[in-house]
Amino acid sequence: MGSCHQELASFSITPEADMTFSSTTARYFLYAASLATSLISFSAVADTNLALNKPTLASSSESASHGPSKALDGNSYSRWASSFSDSNWISVDLGGTYTLNKVKLNWETAYAKGYQLQVSLDNSNWTTVYTTTNGNGGVDDVNLSAVARYVRMNGTKRATEWGYSLWEMEVYGTTYTQKPTKISYKKTATASTYVGADYAPALVLDGNTSTRWSSNHADNNWIAIDLGSSHTITGAKLHWEGAYGKSYQIQTSNDKNSWTTIYSTTNGDGGIDNLNLNGTGRYIRMNGIKRATEWGYSLWEFEVFGYQSAGAPSSSSSSSSSVKSSSSVSSSSSSSVSSSSSSSSSVRSSSSVSSSSQSSSSTGSNTGGLTLDWYVPTERENGAYLELDEIGGYEIKYKKVTDTKFTVVQINDGAADSYSLGNLSGSYEFYIATIDVNGVYSEFIEVMPY
Repeated sequence: MGSCHQELASFSITPEADMTFSSTTARYFLYAASLATSLISFSAVADTNLALNKPTLASSSESASHGPSKALDGNSYSRWASSFSDSNWISVDLGGTYTLNKVKLNWETAYAKGYQLQVSLDNSNWTTVYTTTNGNGGVDDVNLSAVARYVRMNGTKRATEWGYSLWEMEVYGTTYTQKPTKISYKKTATASTYVGADYAPALVLDGNTSTRWSSNHADNNWIAIDLGSSHTITGAKLHWEGAYGKSYQIQTSNDKNSWTTIYSTTNGDGGIDNLNLNGTGRYIRMNGIKRATEWGYSLWEFEVFGYQSAGAPSSSSSSSSSVKSSSSVSSSSSSSVSSSSSSSSSVRSSSSVSSSSQSSSSTGSNTGGLTLDWYVPTERENGAYLELDEIGGYEIKYKKVTDTKFTVVQINDGAADSYSLGNLSGSYEFYIATIDVNGVYSEFIEVMPY
């Protein structure tokens, strides 16, 4: 099971609780969790078989005339057939990343008694999103929710003396475009200099606008953030103290040695610099060239926005399912939902559905444990900065897709950024909301196993 921050949070679990909330207080919706894998906007691909004639591989084929491409050719009279053993699979490369909602398997007589549907972003790390040990052949329409480029049927137990044989394997879903989220929170910062422990570089990443980094009193100084892996960087927000940069650069790097300048100015005026950027890298830095004052450079906060670059997926092939969530919520009393780091009156979740939690479900078949992860919110959607001490905690609710009542987990720690659930068996729906210190809830948004 993945790591979590349970030790930071006090919480209580209320089994089978009814989920009804009301508030007479003017609602200040918060940015709830923000997705490590990134936010998603969706355009529907209605009833389109994404797997049709796409590249495919299989662990084995009975003969050349029964190769894996026969299961993706749209012809229900041609088929893939494996060798005569239990451990066999067939996979498809969809050619791009999709949010999947259904896989349809049209079995020949040699069907699977036991099999898994697995997904991957990189064709290496696989996540199981559906499992059965009671297959009965015919046509299996499997509803699921996953973000992936690769899909495979992984056979675990044959129903006959033959292998596995599919007339067709069809995959359905929606396309998506990644949207930026904050990627710098709780990362590692270093600097060329700082004037003492009270002004260390880590203080620009703590979400607190009362603490700051301050360099020595010289023009040539920098502060850098290690994002942990390569990211596409779309923006940055620099919260300057009085000692700001008159001239500075924003630079990126993959090795912290060779730097590429993606923004520069010679007319800095302090305050808050909201920068639109276009770059990639694991590292990003503010490289000071000329100070505006007799002091050094000083930043309250250095926020970076973007999403994880392709080829650096967060999915895992272990038995523990990782779940990440995202939302931003309106600062008005509107109850509509959508998600981005800018002002908006609605919230989109990373679960591949535009969310109200009542209208769609984020399901995952699970036979062990899973971990919910999120970024601690740092901003209200109206643009006001959100201090850590304004967050009272989070509420997670989940249930089996066949149930009508939720189990509720309340986490009474605004700094918590993950929670682990164990001993789950079956397909579940998961939702999360942020609670401010006044007890006011954000909208619940659904989260999705990936």
